[in-house]
Amino acid sequence: MIERLLWAGPWNESSAIARFGMDMVRQLERAGIQVDVLRTETGQWLEPAAAPPATGQVFEPGGLNHGQILFGYDCAVANLGDHYGFHGALLPLLRDTAPLGIFHDAWMGNLMNGWRHNLQHDAHRADHFLRDLGSDPSGLPAIAAMCSGVVVHGPHYRDAVEAACAGEVTAIPLAYTFDAIPPPRLQGDRLVVATVGHINPNKRADEVIRAIGFSPILRDRVSYVLVGPIADSERQRLSELAQRWRSPAPAFTGWLSEEELRQVLTGVDVICCLRDPCLEGGSASLVTALLSGRPTLVSNQAHYAACPDDVVMKCWPGREASDVVAHLERVLAAPEDARGMGQRGRDYALTCHSPEAYAGRLVEAAEASARRIPLVRAARRLGANLSWIAAPPADPVVARAADCLDNLVGRSTQT
Repeated sequence: MIERLLWAGPWNESSAIARFGMDMVRQLERAGIQVDVLRTETGQWLEPAAAPPATGQVFEPGGLNHGQILFGYDCAVANLGDHYGFHGALLPLLRDTAPLGIFHDAWMGNLMNGWRHNLQHDAHRADHFLRDLGSDPSGLPAIAAMCSGVVVHGPHYRDAVEAACAGEVTAIPLAYTFDAIPPPRLQGDRLVVATVGHINPNKRADEVIRAIGFSPILRDRVSYVLVGPIADSERQRLSELAQRWRSPAPAFTGWLSEEELRQVLTGVDVICCLRDPCLEGGSASLVTALLSGRPTLVSNQAHYAACPDDVVMKCWPGREASDVVAHLERVLAAPEDARGMGQRGRDYALTCHSPEAYAGRLVEAAEASARRIPLVRAARRLGANLSWIAAPPADPVVARAADCLDNLVGRSTQT
């Protein structure tokens, strides 16, 4: 029974994972669980801080030692994403306490590289930690091996996590909230199309620009706005691409607060959630798009492919432009159908991406994780000792130790 829980992750106004965390903490508190927050940001990302939870405290990074975490809480939940600034302080927690991990991204190479870079300047910890990080560039196996259980947000990276985690791996669609805004206008002869989130090359904004410039219908009737932070070099690249394709110049909003985002999306008719490659676990911008009631384009892969065909418009990954042309021209030709799709998308998101449902399954995962913590910590300690004596993988002592742990895990699973 989970009564006290530690929520470890970013806790600021800039992070979508922090927004998710605030929703989850509220749901957990409504279920009668006391939740404290341990922040995991580094440097500039520690500001500005968000408000504390209703029942608990907010600790700064390093504000709790591993004994306080292991004996003061029924379970620790570690939120992991591929952003060193938001998650850089998590490594000691993972290594020492075997928490339940929520893997928000299917690729954590940047987080791992940040850890490695900083450990090179910390000789005291480097010997202990660098060995744990392994050599897999995605980071998934090394991080999963430090957890007593993992939550993933889609099927596309579950196998890689299950292969390395000694605990249960649970797939739960990402939960996110976005208050209702007026339905899209979808009338007249013009469309406003948006891409939402951190605007980087894998958002496929260049494919949307090509589509608009290629189609004489879209070129004269579609405006494109990119909603979110963007590097100056990417802004210049996309602006120059629009000139080459004779597409109208895209508009850029930069980072927006929640209220500013709502205001901008009120004037948007269609949202593009295209990804290639898909490095994330789940997509807060996709859930936002669906909850906004806007017809939404997605790349037909990873967790996007799980959306029913009648609630999103799917595009072929890697060469989306031709599908974007067909979908947007269809929206212009049949606005009522597009409006109906937007409403179905909202209804789907309210059920599939519900914070209440997510929190319920998260508590179940936390209970299973708590039972595994002693086993995972024992396995890690045993592995460290075998490494210290330089036991080769073929040594019989390694096989006997592995058999012993397998038997312990088996008995734990049955009880």
